[in-house]
Amino acid sequence: MQASINQAKGSFDGPHQSYQINANDQLLTSKDYKSLVIAYNNGAPVVLSDVARVVDDVENTKLAAWMNKTPAIIVNIQRQPGANTIQVVDRIKQLLPQLKANLPAGIDVSVLTDRTIDNPRFDS
Repeated sequence: MQASINQAKGSFDGPHQSYQINANDQLLTSKDYKSLVIAYNNGAPVVLSDVARVVDDVENTKLAAWMNKTPAIIVNIQRQPGANTIQVVDRIKQLLPQLKANLPAGIDVSVLTDRTIDNPRFDS
């Protein structure tokens, strides 16, 4: 199904310039998928909501994460081979305030582990 492809839609090519045509047509909520045509029956379109209950929910209900006893989303960042771990961590720490500024006020962002320092929380 190509209903939610994020790619250039085409281009204008001229003798002096070329432009990519882009559109933000990503389907992001269940409401966006309800009217998606998935088949035709006797010439009439069959939309997803005709054959399924379409809801916003997690992708996988079998996965979850906690930090201590608090439900969490854990983002594990690993350096690329050959990259300097300290530089990677420094850059992430530099970007954290920007990330926090773009999240709702009730969301807390914290570092769970940091390989560049001793972390007594996880010492055995």
